Amino acid sequence: MTPISPMTPVVLATPMSYLTPTARTIAHVQLHRPSDESYRQLFTVLTDLTPVVQALPSDAALLDLTGALRYFDLTPADLALLLQVKLLARFGVQSTVGVGPNRMLATLAAQTADPTTVQVLPDDPAAVAAFLDPLPVRALPEAGPRTSRTLAGYGLATVGELRTVPPATLQRLVGAAAGRLLAERARGTTRAPSARAARRRACWSAATSRGTRSTPTPPAAPCSPPRWSSRPGCAAAARSPPGSNWRSASPTAPP
Repeated sequence: MTPISPMTPVVLATPMSYLTPTARTIAHVQLHRPSDESYRQLFTVLTDLTPVVQALPSDAALLDLTGALRYFDLTPADLALLLQVKLLARFGVQSTVGVGPNRMLATLAAQTADPTTVQVLPDDPAAVAAFLDPLPVRALPEAGPRTSRTLAGYGLATVGELRTVPPATLQRLVGAAAGRLLAERARGTTRAPSARAARRRACWSAATSRGTRSTPTPPAAPCSPPRWSSRPGCAAAARSPPGSNWRSASPTAPP
């Protein structure tokens, strides 16, 4: 994937199916050196685009842009560029944005993009495989140092090599649970948590407590069950459609 600079036109060679009923568009935003004073204010820019925002450690955030794409009638790349411009204009903070059809791919897109650029991964299996195959196994969320060393001992150093191994073989090498997850990650898929588990693990906040940064007070009014994970400082979320594990990201329409 070619990183996109905010100052250059965006040309996407591969058609994307982000607007299909089941597809999601997730963005991972890495903020570069925000001050303690502006950290919480930065989230007002993020929530201007979508109410589904999860703060992450090390000055990052996850956004579900699925509904925002329909609301603003923009492509994922254009919406990411708009976000970068808003952050830079209002707070002087530069950012790197990765966009993909799930959380893992969006995070990897941001981590492998050049600083202050946008990298968009299409919702296309061939394009996802081309992106993942050259990456080292340790880039996958479930591959820690010990697992990576074990797999390297069998000649499996890249995600592309890992993807060619049957899941049953991976389970014999690294264990049943880890092998199943690695097989899924190597193919660019993630298994969404159940709605019940998400409700147990989710919490309300707009930013992560970090150093002198305090966690905002959760909303006082009753809300529908949140759906992000349990780590301290989850995102505020909106309602999700029936049968969906993600909450709707559609911003509220103007009066």
